[in-house]
Amino acid sequence: SRRRHTRYGTVTGVQTCALPIYYGTHPVPPIGTTLNVYRGDDRKIGQVTLTEPRQGQLISGDILDGQPQIGDAVRPEPIPR
Repeated sequence: SRRRHTRYGTVTGVQTCALPIYYGTHPVPPIGTTLNVYRGDDRKIGQVTLTEPRQGQLISGDILDGQPQIGDAVRPEPIPR
């Protein structure tokens, strides 16, 4: 299957209440930004708020809702069709 690349982050690990999010070459949103977590193109499965620490294109996110998994997308809204 082909994977769509978005300008938003990808979950790279999961802990009990936080997760690392990788932004690759895309801009990292400011700390404190609340974003949705999506599985596939449009199935919202949770929500996170970006927090410290940040190292380059890798930032932490506190899980507010849901059960994110490695590979889930982190972005403000679903990909338009």
